[in-house]
Amino acid sequence: MLFINSLLLLTISFSAYSKIVPFIPKYRLENLKAFVDSKNLYYFNNNRGEFVMSKGFKSYPIIKGQSKETQYNAFLSSDYNHLLVEEITDYLSHMNIRKMNKIWFTDVGSKKANFIGKGVNPQFHLNSTWISYFDPQNKSIIIINARTKEVYKKILIQDNRRPYFIPDVAVSSQLDIIFTQVNSQNEQEVIKLNKKDKSILLKGTIKHSDFSMCSSNGRIFIKEALLDSSIKKSSLSLFELQDSKANRIHRSKGHYVGPLLCLPGMLFYAEKKFNISKEKPIVQDLVLFKLKGQQAIIEKSFNGDISYFLNGDKVLINFDSKVYIYNE
Repeated sequence: MLFINSLLLLTISFSAYSKIVPFIPKYRLENLKAFVDSKNLYYFNNNRGEFVMSKGFKSYPIIKGQSKETQYNAFLSSDYNHLLVEEITDYLSHMNIRKMNKIWFTDVGSKKANFIGKGVNPQFHLNSTWISYFDPQNKSIIIINARTKEVYKKILIQDNRRPYFIPDVAVSSQLDIIFTQVNSQNEQEVIKLNKKDKSILLKGTIKHSDFSMCSSNGRIFIKEALLDSSIKKSSLSLFELQDSKANRIHRSKGHYVGPLLCLPGMLFYAEKKFNISKEKPIVQDLVLFKLKGQQAIIEKSFNGDISYFLNGDKVLINFDSKVYIYNE
C-alpha cells in the first residue's frame, strides 16, 4: 500500500557564507580513500595494489591486493571507529558489472582487516552496528551483525532488466530492512521487510523514477527523482519514513544528481540546472535541507559537473581537479 502525505512546496534560500572550503589532502586525491584527522590517520591505495594506513611518518599495509591494478573503495563509519573496504581486483582489465569484490572490515587504527564476504556497495547502518552489501550474481542483499560478523538475513530482490541496478539499503531501529528494487514493470519501488510481512512503501510514478536512501540516528530518508526524457520535465521529492509511512517533506523542480547524504540534523544533495547562460551551460547547486524548519539552502554553486561522498560525517566534493570539504 502506498502512503504519501500532501505535497509540500518549499522555497530555497541561499547561504550568505558557504561552509564548503578547499581541502588539501596529504595524499593525491585518486589515492586517498579515507582519513581521520583527530587521530592523524590516512588510508590510501599505493602503486603496489595495497590498501595502506598511514600514521605520522609510518605506513602499514592492511590489505595486500592480488596485483598492482587492485583498487579500493573505503567507507568510514559516522563515529569514525570502523571502516568497510571494497577490494576491486584487476580494476582496469576486468570490468564485469556482475563482478564480486572482496569486502573487508577493520577498526580505525588497526593494522589488520577481517574478510566478511563478496559483493558490492558495502554500507554501515545504525551507528555501525549492522553492515549490508549486495551480491550481484545471486541478486541478494546480505545483512551482517557488525560485532559478531554473522549473517543476519539474506534478501533476494526481484530480478529486473537493469543490469547496472544496485539496491539502496537502510535498517530501521526496529530492525526492519528498507530497500529499493525494480519490479516487473521496470519501475523502481521502495520495500519494507520485517519479521511479519513485506510491503511497498513507495512506488515510482513513471519508469524514469529513481530512489535512494540514507539514515541518521535511526531516522530514514528517501529521495525520489523523476525525469521524463520525452517531455523534459524533472522534479525531486524528499520523504521521511515514519510509522511505516513515507511522508513527503520537500519537493523542488531541479534535476537531481548524485546521492542523498544524511548529516546530523540535515540532508545533503545536489541539483543540476541547464542552459543558465552561454557562459554557464551547466550549474550544479549543493543543497542543505535542514530538518528543523524544513528549509532548503543552496550552500554553493559550481559551474560544471561535480561528485561528492561522505567521509565519516564530512562531505568531500570533487570539481575541476580540485577537492572541497563541507565543514559544519
